[in-house]
Formats: sequence, structure tokens, C-alpha cells
Amino acid sequence: MVSSGMRDKIWHKTSLLPVTALAFSKEASHCFIIAGKGPYLRIYDELTGSLLLQEEVFQSQDIHGITVEDQGDIAGLRVLTWGGYHVTLLHITYDHNDSKPILLVRQVSEAVAADRIINGSFLPFPLAASEPETPGPRAVMVTAHSSLLLLTSSIVTSTESSSHFELLELCLGSMSILYSAHMIWISPTHILLASGTMFGEILVWSCYFQPGFWQDLVPKAVRKLRHVFTGHEGSIFGVHIIDTLESLGSAGPKGLLASCSDDRSIRVWDISDCFDGSNSSEDINPEEQLVQETGFGERFETSSELGLNRCIAISWGHHVSRIWGVRFLPTTSPDSNLIQKFDLLSYGEDATCQQWALTFVDKTINENGNTGLRTAQLRHLKAFRFHNGKNIWSMAILATPKSSFLVATGGADGGLITFRVAQDDEHHTPGISKQEDYIFEDFLKLREGREPRSASMEKSATAAVTFSDSDESRPGLTTPTLQYHAESPASETLLDPGDSWKDYVFVDEDRIIVTTAFGVILRLDNRHDTKVLGVFEALSHYSVVTGVPGSTAVFFAGSRGQVYCYHAESENICLLTDVEQKVSGLFAHKVLDNILVLVITCVGSANAYTFMVRYEKDDSASLTIVEEWTLGLPLPFVVTSMRLINTQGLMIIGARSGAIAFYHMDWESQDQGTVLFVRACFRHLQGEDAVTIITEIPVTSSETTEYILTAGRNGAYVIYRLFQDQNHHGFITRMRVCPVHISRPPFGPNIEGAYFSPLTQQLILYGFRSTEFIVWNESTQTEVMSVECGGAHRSWAYSECASNDAGGTFVWTKASKFKIRRQLQPSHRVVEICGHGRELKAIAVSPLWTHITGQTRQFLATGAEDTTIRLWEYVDGFRCLGVFRNHTAGIQHLYWSACGRYLFSSAGAEEFFIWRLRDVPGFGLGVIREGACAAAAKDSGLRIMSFTVSEIKASALNPTEVRPRFLISMVYSDSTIRIYQYSHRDSLGTFDLLLTGTYALCCLTQAYHHIVNNQYHLCTAGTDGHIALWNLTTGLGSQGISIENDQPTATAYQHGKPLAVRWKSRIKVHQSTVKCLTAVQIFDECLLLATGGDDNALGFTIVRFPKNNYGEGPNSTTMRIPMAHASAVTVIAALPVLGSHRSSTSNGGYRSQFRFATSSNDQQLKVWSIAVETSVPGIDGLHVNTPWTIRNAVADASSMVVMGSSGNREVPGETEVVLSGVGLELYGIAPYGLC
Repeated sequence: MVSSGMRDKIWHKTSLLPVTALAFSKEASHCFIIAGKGPYLRIYDELTGSLLLQEEVFQSQDIHGITVEDQGDIAGLRVLTWGGYHVTLLHITYDHNDSKPILLVRQVSEAVAADRIINGSFLPFPLAASEPETPGPRAVMVTAHSSLLLLTSSIVTSTESSSHFELLELCLGSMSILYSAHMIWISPTHILLASGTMFGEILVWSCYFQPGFWQDLVPKAVRKLRHVFTGHEGSIFGVHIIDTLESLGSAGPKGLLASCSDDRSIRVWDISDCFDGSNSSEDINPEEQLVQETGFGERFETSSELGLNRCIAISWGHHVSRIWGVRFLPTTSPDSNLIQKFDLLSYGEDATCQQWALTFVDKTINENGNTGLRTAQLRHLKAFRFHNGKNIWSMAILATPKSSFLVATGGADGGLITFRVAQDDEHHTPGISKQEDYIFEDFLKLREGREPRSASMEKSATAAVTFSDSDESRPGLTTPTLQYHAESPASETLLDPGDSWKDYVFVDEDRIIVTTAFGVILRLDNRHDTKVLGVFEALSHYSVVTGVPGSTAVFFAGSRGQVYCYHAESENICLLTDVEQKVSGLFAHKVLDNILVLVITCVGSANAYTFMVRYEKDDSASLTIVEEWTLGLPLPFVVTSMRLINTQGLMIIGARSGAIAFYHMDWESQDQGTVLFVRACFRHLQGEDAVTIITEIPVTSSETTEYILTAGRNGAYVIYRLFQDQNHHGFITRMRVCPVHISRPPFGPNIEGAYFSPLTQQLILYGFRSTEFIVWNESTQTEVMSVECGGAHRSWAYSECASNDAGGTFVWTKASKFKIRRQLQPSHRVVEICGHGRELKAIAVSPLWTHITGQTRQFLATGAEDTTIRLWEYVDGFRCLGVFRNHTAGIQHLYWSACGRYLFSSAGAEEFFIWRLRDVPGFGLGVIREGACAAAAKDSGLRIMSFTVSEIKASALNPTEVRPRFLISMVYSDSTIRIYQYSHRDSLGTFDLLLTGTYALCCLTQAYHHIVNNQYHLCTAGTDGHIALWNLTTGLGSQGISIENDQPTATAYQHGKPLAVRWKSRIKVHQSTVKCLTAVQIFDECLLLATGGDDNALGFTIVRFPKNNYGEGPNSTTMRIPMAHASAVTVIAALPVLGSHRSSTSNGGYRSQFRFATSSNDQQLKVWSIAVETSVPGIDGLHVNTPWTIRNAVADASSMVVMGSSGNREVPGETEVVLSGVGLELYGIAPYGLC
């Protein structure tokens, strides 16, 4: 059990850490997911995804592996965990509850091995009658040097809740260094093991227990080396063994081994000869027991029996980086436990999980005339991309009924994902249909109600119908002219096999309308019922089609100008109008329950035709044109989308060039046939690419929509706020749009549609990523649906699922085949949210924010090496609010403005961005990149390591200035500083360079500004271990910025050329790099600087600034605390002090108390108490108390922030700090006087 230690002073609250180990436990009524995140063992209910238990099992080690022994409903679980040299065994019991099971940790046992643990396994067999049952666990573990350890049941020391046991060495291993290992139990006295070495070799060996082993548990085991496989060109990161393959026939393998490597390949090996059934070690050649050294030196000859190349399949190319692990997916026959076939799953550094099918091909004879091996093909099936950034670290698999598998993956992004995998082509994942091909003859049989020859339609929810590629196969073919009548039998309508599919549109999620190149219109439904609705010569060879979401009407048009309408209730098709020109586009939108608006555009026309249509839902199913207008298009303008905002009487149309035009639709005052001219047209709002979707942000029925969302083929979606200026008569005189949110989802660049879920109001986007169709939940940052379709350049249609947000139905054409994919359940479940895919480099906490609802909120911004910035909110856990993807290099520093409405970020390549945050009703938090500072040189490699920001007060020249100005001081990796003024002028963010300076030849790493006595001081630190002090007051004054009342104030709008400045003084605080810096004010002219260095030291420097600026430099005193941590001190934060931090001393001075939190690469979090006596000169006035210490789970700590006050504190007056690095972790720290 982990010692409580400092738990009453510093305690863990929540975390988002890499998932490094996973396992399933299935018992009669519940299935548990067991995960290792840092030192914490977390158990989840698989059915609900809720967290049932968290236990810290190691004090100074992360969990690297988990295996489970299920003891039944009454006895509970035994969970064996290991990490490094440490092993922990937990006995967990559970009580069943109506809502969820209650888990309790009854006992924790610990042990420390002499070598690093690679893998472990419980004995899965009951012992024979001659072997008496022994109390406690029976488990074996393999170490990094191939030694086997026995986990004994004997307890060395014990308390009520914890105990210690021994690990006994069963057999000596080799001198090779293992990266991976897997073991299976052939019998209670025989273990087969496979080990992957760092030098690219795979060792296959057996361990035999001598008779009486389980009776006295004396290490009596013999090791036999079976094979040494070579062929991989890198270290072996994963191996997996599968056995019981008797159903493959006598010529088939009895056992297989899969391996993956640094060379990005997967290999499958035949190890049938290792399943000899022998449980005795008497026939083993003693020479084979010699320790075998591996490496780049002497190897086994390929002609030897041990080194025989038994590789039967190899594949690579789908993982773009290293593969960390591979697993078999065995499928057993329904009436036995014999394996019929199997797939494989692999996972790796590219954060994907790949599915493979292994198919046996033939039988071969090796050169030595030995028993032949059946060769096989390893075929790639599918890629699962549910994690961010890099590295899936762990995976667990659970077999479920109907030959499907439940898979759990854990990534470096902290995400825990579960999804179901079907076995190759025999079955499909429940709720997600599979694709199957049906030739045209099968389509005709479907119409006649007969079974297709290729497969039962009841078995699969996919239909694919094939026409020939062109009509050239039938010379002299003419377009069919038979007219269809709804009451006629389907067999009376002739279909030509030379036809081909054209367009698709959904009537609803169950019915699809399909047009063909010969003008045939068909209706299909999800029961595979088909009906020919008609054959129209006007739609032959060219047609456009559109549906109306929320209605049952579909419109068709062709090259001659006739526009037809299909009504689903009657299944009639009627001629609606004739525009006498080739129709280029149809766009429809539902206005009221039975009213819709149709916009028709024509090739080469400067106008668009608009019709208001009423359709009846009764048996008559009549359609009536109520109104008709003509829209004058602002040329050039090719319409690609349309939306009607009825609450404001606006029609908005989007163009292929990225423009958006607005029309005012006054239903009552405008006469029929009126030509409506554009009220406003905004060019290139969507860049240079087509606007594919326009929709309004949902609001309550009593509110007026002020926000619209547009998306297009530039890979971004934008939310605009609409402004309509009116004169004193109430007429609109001008329209304006203001972008309030811009985001680029991680697919594209083709965003083809967007909608807000009617169930959850979450934003759903869909479009194409390379050759895949993607449905993306932007609100939760998760992928909903993925279909390999070949890409965007094809006919397709999509309909969302009305009952949930799990996906929908997607239809498309590929290789002249009509395909359908229906998804009625989520493709995966997010048990733990995914964060950054790389290590975090910066974190900043916003001031308390007052939401438009009056709720007080606080946000966390995090930046990482994956070049993204994530916005979080902490409410009983971290919740991601959004992701900003504009940076192209790793994030270096983040900073919030004092008002909390602006976020500043810096990165490599001299990238510096300013983000503005706003509330968007009906959507949430809107974020837009308002400003970007231009780099000094093209393709610059400089990093903006740190910066500091202060707001510039509005001057008397413009006291009503709305947008704030900011004074930004940046430090660069080339030892330069630059001071900018940022202002928002002429709708653009502008950076004015005011001052520049050069420190030395070292890299500057830290920046901090301090304003006192109307003097602006900048403190910088770098890799030379010094703090440099710059007085920038004079230089800023020369550029029109004065310091008044200790605040920068603008006194002029025009600025001259940037002035050069020089540092005033510098202070030696560390031997080399200053890794972190923060400061607190002791009194007006006195500042306490706290620094951490890569010399493992902590520095406290008192700086006294002069009261004037007459050349007098500041005075300083520095105290160094060597070996404050065991490695470089990388983060430091000033903590608030409960009550007043200043008290009077007996000699007339003041005693000020402060607290700082630090962390290091040694993963220790320490809290230091500092007392400063102002009346005592030098370092004698500094008093440092012994720190509070606790181990943290965040590796490579990079930043730490202090959360603001909130009402959910566990302890009155506690301080919450968030530590970032490889993950996030939140800690509570007790106030002064509590301990």
C-alpha cells in the first residue's frame, strides 16, 4: 500500500495521463475495464463507462502491465500489476448494486524483483488431484533477461490491508535484453514463451516444471530453447502466441507466433513443433540449456534446427511509424472451441489500430525435407483512428458473441477508447452494416422479391448494384421512353443493363431516391424493397437532384429546364415548372411545416429562380406554387448552397468562389415575379473554395437568430454574427457579418455538411479525408463514422440517424457499384477523453470568467508539441471545450489577458498569435485568431521562448476606444528581445515593433515584467544562468507609450522606427540554463524572483528597484538551494497564502511569507515556504522551511499554474495546482496552519 505521507498536505485530485496498461475482466453480470494510468489503477464499468475504483498501487513507478484472475462473483478479482522492478497484487471484491457494482480493495501485496518485469500470467488450469490446492495466487512472470519468476503464496510481512510476498527465480534466462514477451500455459507443468530482443531476434522457449512443483513450490524448472527467429530489421516491440488450431487440418499449423518491430513490419511464424504435449524435461538435451547470448555478434546458422526460418507471412506499409504491439483475434466454431480462422490487430506510434486478415495459401517443403509449412497471406482490412497525435501504448481484447471482439486501446493522449471489431468478412459489427457487391441480376431479383444468388439480403444491410460502365456494349441503344404509372406492377417497367447510376438523395433515413444516366428514377428502402418511379427522357444523361431535410419532397431537373417533384406520400412524380434552360443547381429549404422554398440556378444565367411551394400531407399529396421570385446574382456567382432564416426574413446563398450573398425576403410586401437584388455580398468569406453548407445556430423559439455557420472545401467552418443597421423608418440600410468562431476539424479539406443534433444540440460535421467519408462530432472532438469510399469525387449522399448521434446512412458509387453503409450505433466509446497527442509544453489559466448566463467559469489553455492548443474547463474532471490548429510548430508559451477574453500563444518558426474568445448563444465558446505577428524573416527557425503582456490604457486621444491594446515583450532563441504594441485598427490586428535588444549569444528562456514607480522593468533569463534586468521606460516613452499610475498609456498613434535598448544589470542565479521563473511582490520597490535551473537548484533573488530613473540600477540578493530536486527544476509557481502574508517584526521591519510549488524531471512535487525579513540585509533575511513533498505522475513537467478560487474545494482554503508535461494532473495543497 502506498504510504499516505504528505496526503494531508498535498493530495491528488484528478489527472489525464497516458494509458500504459489495459485488461478486461468478465464475470457473470458485469464486465470491467482495468487500466493503468501512471501509478493509478482505474477500474471502469464497461457497460456504462463510469469509473468504479481508483487505487494508487505504486509510489514511484508507473504501471506497465496488468493481468487478471477472476475468482467468481463471491471471491472477486485478483489483479496483478507490474512496472519496472515492482510488482503489486490486489485482491478486489465487489458488491452488486442496482445502478453499478461497488468495488473494494481488500488487500494489496507488494514485491520488488531483481530485474525489470516484462510480462506475467496467472495459472489458468485447476491443479490435478495429486497436487494439493495452495492458498493465495499462482502466477509466473518473465523478466527483461528471460528469467522466470514465481509469485509465491507465502507472505513475508502482513498487515490488515497490505502484505509483502516473494518472487522466486524458477530458471535462469539469457543475457539478451528483452523488449517484449508473451507466454501461454500448455499445461500446469509447461509454459511456452516468446521473447523479442532489442537486437531484432525472437526467442521461443519452453519452461517445464518438475513433478511435485505445486506441492512444495520449490524452484524446480528446466528451460528449453526452441527457436531463434531472425528477419526483422529492428528491435522486437511485440510478440503474441496462439494455439489450438486443430480445425485447420492435419497439414495446418498447431500454433502461430506474431511479431512486430521497429522496421514497421508484422511477421507470422509457424511454431507447431513447440506444442509437443510433453510435460517432462528428461528428454531435453543438456547442451540446449546453455545461456544463449544475442546481439549483433554470432547468430544461429539458418540451416540449424533452432534457427530454421519458419516465417509464413509478412506485411508492412500501413503503419507509418513503429509498431508497439500485435494480437491475434481467434474465431472459434459454434459447436466447439476449435479455432477456424483469425485476424490480427496491431497498434503503434502512429496512434492507429490496424486490422489484418491471415489467410493460408498452400503447403511448401523446406530445403531440408522437413515437414512442410503452409504459407499464408497477411491482408490489411481496416484502420481505426480514434486517438490524437502519437502512440497507442496499450490494448486489451475481449471475445464477445457472434464472432466479434470488444477492443480497448489506451493512448499517450490519455484517452481510453473501446470499439467492436468484426472477424474479416464473415460477420459485421452489431449496429454497423458491411458492404457486399451485388450484380445487376441480383438487383432484378430484389425487385421480384427473390433471394439474390450471392448472399442473403437479410444477412447484410448492404446492397451494391452494378451496371456496365457505358452504353457502348449495346450499339444502337436508344433511351427508354416507357412511362411509369404508380399502380403498374414493377415487372412491367423495363430496365436496361447498359444504364449506370447517377445521383442519390434521401427522402428520410429509411428511403433513398436514385437516378440513372437513362433518366430512370428508383426508390429503395432499408428493407431492400425497390420500386421504379418513372423513366424521364428530360433527365437522360444529365440530371441534378435535391431533397428537403424534414420533408418528403424531392426535386429533379435536367438539361432542358423541366423541374419535377416527387412526393413520398403518394409516390407520384409531377412536373413543377419549366425554366427553359439547362439547370445547374437545385437548392431547397423547409420554411414551415408544409411550406418550402426552392431555388433553381441555370447554366450561364445571371439570375436564380425562387419558388415557394406548398405541399399537402394528406392522401391528395398535392403541390402548389404559392409565390415566385427572381434573384439577381452578384456576378460572378455560381451558387453552391442556400439557407433561409425565416425569423429575420433572410435568404443566404453561398458561391463556388467562397462568397456569401444576402437577400431580404418580405413575404407580404413583395409582389409575385419581383426581381430581388442582393442586399449584401461578402467575397471570399470561405477563402477561394466553395461554400457547401449554410445553417443557423439553434436558439429558443422566442429568440431571433443572430448567428450563422458556414463551411466549405477549404477545411474550415466559420460562425458569423449578423448585424443589420436600420434607419429611423425601420428599413435595413446596411448588413455586416462578424466572424466569432473559426475552426478546422482534423479531417478535410472537404467539409460537405453540418448540422446541430436535435437531441444534444452538438455540432456534427461531415465530409471527406483522403479516400474516407468522415462524420465528426465537433462538440466532443470525436469521430462518429468512417467509411472507406474512395474519396469525394463520386456520387454520394448522407442521412443522419434521427434516433441518436451514432452515425447514419451513407450511399455512394464506387467502380460502377451502388453501395450503402448504415450505422445505428457509435463506432466507438470514449471512456476517458483524449487530450494532446504529444507532450505538453505550456499551460495557462484564465481569470474567472462571467458567462452570459451569470455563471462564473475558469478555463485552462494547454499547448503541446503536436502544434495544437486545447481549451479546457475543470468541473469534476477535465472537459475539452475546443482545439485550435493554426500553429505549425510546437507551442512554447501561453498567456491570458487580465480580462480573460484574449489568449496569447507563441511557438517555433516565430509564430505568435492572439486569440479572442466570445460567448455564442446556442453554440458555446467562440474563438477566433484575431492577430498574427509576422516573422522577421521568411522560413525563420527562431522560437519565441517566452513573452509577457500588459494592457495599454486608452489615451485621451481616443477615450472611447473599444478594443484593448497590449504591450507585448517577447524573448527569442537567438538572445534578442522585441517589444510590440498590438492594436485592432481597420478590422485588422496590427503589431507595431517599438523596441529591440540583444542580450548575448545564449538562448533566452524566460520573461517577466514589473511596473513600479511608473517604471517599466523587464526581467529575462537564459541558458547562461543569469537574470537580466531591462528598464524600458525611456524607450517606450519615445514611441508614444508612457507609464502613468503604473500602467502603460498610449499618448500617440504614430510610432517611429524601432529603437535599440540594452539591459541594465544582470544577476548570476544558476550554473547554466534557467528553466523556470516566477515572481511575487514583497512591497512596492521590492520583488522576490524564484527560479529553477538545470543544475537541480532553486534560486530566490530579492531585487530592490530604485525610486527614480536617473541611471541608478537595482540592487539584488540571491540565495541558491542546491539539490532542491534530484534533476533539473523545470516548473515553479507562486501559491497564495491564507490570510495576510505580511507581519511586523520586533526591530520595526516587516516579515513577509510566501509559498512556491516546484517540480522536476525527478517527478517530485514540492511546496516551499519562504519568509523574507526586510530589515535584515542580504541572504540572512531569507528563511526557507523544509518542503512538503509528494511524487507526481507527470513525466517531463513543463508548466504549472494555480487555479482560481471556486466553491468545490475539498478543504477550506486549499490551493489547486495543475501540472502539465506528459499529461495533466491536478493537486490540492493545504493552506498555511492546517498541518
